[in-house]
Amino acid sequence: MLHVVTGPLYSDLEDAIAKHLQSFRVQHPVEPLTIVVPSEYASLRLQWVLCTQRNLSLFHVHILTFFQLALQLVEEQGQLISDAIRSDNFFREWIYHLMQRRKATLPDLAGLTEIPGGWAILWNTIKDLKNGAVDAQFAQEALRYNYRGIDPVCQSVFMLYDWYCEEQNRFQIFDCDDVAKIAKASVDSSTFLSQQRQIWYYGFYDLTQVQLDLFHAIAQSYPTSVYFPIVRGHPAYQFAQQFFDRHI
Repeated sequence: MLHVVTGPLYSDLEDAIAKHLQSFRVQHPVEPLTIVVPSEYASLRLQWVLCTQRNLSLFHVHILTFFQLALQLVEEQGQLISDAIRSDNFFREWIYHLMQRRKATLPDLAGLTEIPGGWAILWNTIKDLKNGAVDAQFAQEALRYNYRGIDPVCQSVFMLYDWYCEEQNRFQIFDCDDVAKIAKASVDSSTFLSQQRQIWYYGFYDLTQVQLDLFHAIAQSYPTSVYFPIVRGHPAYQFAQQFFDRHI
């Protein structure tokens, strides 16, 4: 069952998670707990708040970023993929070389490789499709049934995305977001997760589709709490409110 706590991030939620950790340790003095945070900064801040400001022990408390948790789940299954993870700079160059080989087939995109920032535009587009868990073959098929006619640029983008997926499967290289997609298959059999008394997600207000799929898989199989930064009706939290209502 999913337990949800909402409130402003750097006031109510910090108080809530500190009180929850204190009561948790009274009931479970030594059992392990994992807290998942969206960034290294959030990890460091939470450690500072809990240890220094609230004088709480983090014994057997794992504070992990989304990427660190996903990597833990993958590598405990024997898939040592750390050496296969590449940066955005690598993939921008890779997209450029893929375009150079295929530009005769993609005339509507060929010009982008010749302008400053063009490779980055293409990579960011491919990355959004990938992180949105878009199926390249299905997308191309759906495009054929567009009643407004086929957009040649859109068709070229999906073709490039399909080729990218083929090349990635061939060479088995990944970016950080790919790790979450791979990790989802390891959730039910994870020794690490099964050892955790509880899993708390703290401080996120937006996730890519592959991160969201991993979160839902964990929440369906293990006792999970979410500390979500939101104040209902406040305009500053409108985006977070939409994400919360749709996905949490």
